[in-house]
Amino acid sequence: MEAFLRNIIRKPVSVAMVTLAAVTFGLLSVQRLPVELLPDINYPTLTVQTELPDASPQEVERQIVQPVEDAI
Repeated sequence: MEAFLRNIIRKPVSVAMVTLAAVTFGLLSVQRLPVELLPDINYPTLTVQTELPDASPQEVERQIVQPVEDAI
């Protein structure tokens, strides 16, 4: 560890260049990262369509929708 620190102190230009290269590559990488505020998320869905001809919405709900919802 002591030899490593001695080499760093003796070669400040090399250390500065390595640091500059690391910062440059880091900034380039951050700019190329795809970041979205609202990513596209698809949730699985199931749609059930029920029909009862010549019936009011209340009848459809009572006779069809409630039993189907209870079964599901």
